Amino acid sequence: MKILIKNALILTVNQQNEVLGNADIAIDNGCLQAIGKVSDNFEADKVLDATKQIVLPGLVNAHTHIPMALFRNYADDLPFWPWLLEKIKPAEDHLSAEHVCWGAKLGVLELIQSGVTCFSDMYFYMDEVANVVKESGIRACLSGVLLEVDDLGPTFMKEAIDFHDSWHGKADGRINAFFGPHSMYLCGPEYLRETTAEAWKR
Repeated sequence: MKILIKNALILTVNQQNEVLGNADIAIDNGCLQAIGKVSDNFEADKVLDATKQIVLPGLVNAHTHIPMALFRNYADDLPFWPWLLEKIKPAEDHLSAEHVCWGAKLGVLELIQSGVTCFSDMYFYMDEVANVVKESGIRACLSGVLLEVDDLGPTFMKEAIDFHDSWHGKADGRINAFFGPHSMYLCGPEYLRETTAEAWKR
C-alpha cells in the first residue's frame, strides 16, 4: 500500500535535527520513499492530512516487562525489595500463559497508542508475548526470563534457548530474540557466563 502524509511538521531526528514545516512523507509497503517534497508522480492509495500535527520517528521503549501492565497500581509506594519479594514475586507465581497474553495485549496497545514502535522485553511465557507482537505489527527484542530462583535456573535457560531458536527473525523480521538475564542479584557469575556462551552460539 502506498501512503502519503501531507502538510506535516516533521521532526526528522537526523544528525542535523532538522525540522521540516508543511512537509510530506511518501511510504510504499512500509518503507519510506521520500520526506519533505514528494513527487507528483507518487500515486497514493491513502492520503492523510497532517495539518497542525507533528510526525516523528517511532519511539523505542528499552525496558518494559509488558505483561506487568496487569500489576499497575498494585503494591505502590513500597521500597524495592518488599515490592519485589513480598508483592510482585508471589503474584507472578500465580500467573498463567493466559494472564501473560492479556497483559501483553494491554501493554502493547498502550505502547502503540503512545507512539512506541519497538520495545525490549524479558518475562515469563514469552511465546504469548511474541504472538501478540506478531499480531499487532509492532517490533520487539524479546528474551525468555533468565534467573536463578527456586533452583529453576536450568529450566529457564532451556526455555530461553528454545524461545530464541523458535522466534528469532519471525513476524517478518520484526522479532529479534536475545538472551536477557534478569539481574546480577538474581543471576550468579557462572549463570551469566553460561548465558553469554549460549548467546554467542547464535
